[in-house]
Order: sequence, then C-alpha cells, then structure tokens
Amino acid sequence: MECVKLLNIIGISLNIIGFILILVYGLPTKYIDTRYKRETPENFFEDRNIPREIYRGHRDNYNKGIKYLGSLGIILNIIGLLLQIWSNFL
Repeated sequence: MECVKLLNIIGISLNIIGFILILVYGLPTKYIDTRYKRETPENFFEDRNIPREIYRGHRDNYNKGIKYLGSLGIILNIIGLLLQIWSNFL
C-alpha cells in the first residue's frame, strides 16, 4: 500500500514539474523578440542592419534551450502519467 502512495506522489510531482516547464518555456518560437518581428520580407534585414546569418544563428541558439526544456516537460508529464497508471494496477 505504501508503494502505491509513493508512486502516486512521485507521478504527480513529475506532472507538476513538467507542467511548469511547459508553462514557462513553451514551444520554440520563430522570432526572438517582438522588435525582430517581420513586417515584410524585403525590408526586414535592411531596416535593422542585421546580417541574415547572425540573426538565424542567434535564433537557433535561443531555440535550442527552449526545445530541450519544452521536450523535458513533455517527457516528465508522460513519465508521471505512466507512474500514476501503474500505481493503480498494484
């Protein structure tokens, strides 16, 4: 009986941590900041004097952390759900 309670507690804790990670980091965005939001494709880089390679590299580096932490949140939610389901069968 104690094992069932422990699995439920661990499962709900993982679900909460996963939910917080998804809430804070969410999914990767296409743009870094609203200041960089594209009005028209022609004048986007010319108006701001930002080389395309630098912008693309900065955006990709920014999104790496978000992709990792967002994926970690989803994985924690799945593991927590499986632990809770497993504890119901014990």
